[in-house]
Amino acid sequence: VINKIDRLAVELRLPPNDAYHKIKHRLEEINAMSDSCAHFCSDDEGESKPLPRISPTEGNVIFSTSEFGGCFSLESYAKIYVEMYKCKINSKEFAKYLWGDGYYNYETHKFQEKPATPTSNRTFVEFILDPFYKILGQAISEEKKQLEQTLGRLQIYLKKKEYKLNTKELLKIIIQKMYGDTSCIVDAVVHNVCN
Repeated sequence: VINKIDRLAVELRLPPNDAYHKIKHRLEEINAMSDSCAHFCSDDEGESKPLPRISPTEGNVIFSTSEFGGCFSLESYAKIYVEMYKCKINSKEFAKYLWGDGYYNYETHKFQEKPATPTSNRTFVEFILDPFYKILGQAISEEKKQLEQTLGRLQIYLKKKEYKLNTKELLKIIIQKMYGDTSCIVDAVVHNVCN
């Protein structure tokens, strides 16, 4: 679980692209450490066996913000997104494009390995971090009208009294509605531990 992703924006004030690279670097460090410890793991015949790679595309990484009570995997996020926007792509297929050097081309409506323009963002930034940062920024700066519009585009609707809550409580409600329940943790355990 990569926890406290909200801190990347709020405390570290990293732009979304830098936040992506920080997360990616941490995962690379974990995998390097895991590789260096692989000789301690062996199969039934005593042969050393490599440990599984930690990667969002493998379904063994959960992104979380315990401060606001939300979490998601690439697959759970893709499922929410596909259902919300009634996309024609399968959510499992969409999830595969949400990590790594993948870009969405808005002209062709296709995913590709190279950026369409110099300002194109990776799909993780475009589909996950940018909306997350936008919501955090608007809630923290108390831009109610803009926040309402942003949430409306995400099909998240709040009661008027909820907009009057303090920022932390408001963000808890938004994040929980945005990412749904925490079943992605159970799914990751079932997929990665039970298999």
